[in-house]
Amino acid sequence: MPIFYIPTSIIVQKVPNGVQKRAILIMASFLSFFSNLCVGPSNIFVLPNNIYVMMLGQALRGMIDPFTLVPSLPEMIESVMPLYPASAETEINNISSGMFNMFLGIGQIFGPLFGSIVTKATNF
Repeated sequence: MPIFYIPTSIIVQKVPNGVQKRAILIMASFLSFFSNLCVGPSNIFVLPNNIYVMMLGQALRGMIDPFTLVPSLPEMIESVMPLYPASAETEINNISSGMFNMFLGIGQIFGPLFGSIVTKATNF
């Protein structure tokens, strides 16, 4: 393992508490858009279709993804807490965690299926 390697999920935890989770999620989603342009051939920014640009896009994606995944569950919980009594905190945590993991799994199953269908239909 290289000496400069620092897991990004550890860096996410060091973000100051004053920064809102929604701001982190919005910024990470915005940056994720640009990393995805590097992964596939981009007609928007006319990026070359070579392995180095794709590697850059995948590396950026690997650094940005924790900033979308780590704050998501706490944001879900914090946005729902005011709507329910304090005694339902455990249930809110359990249901939010279950939904988060369920949809993450559904995305991992249907994403490649959808991608292969679109690729086959459009030959792209």
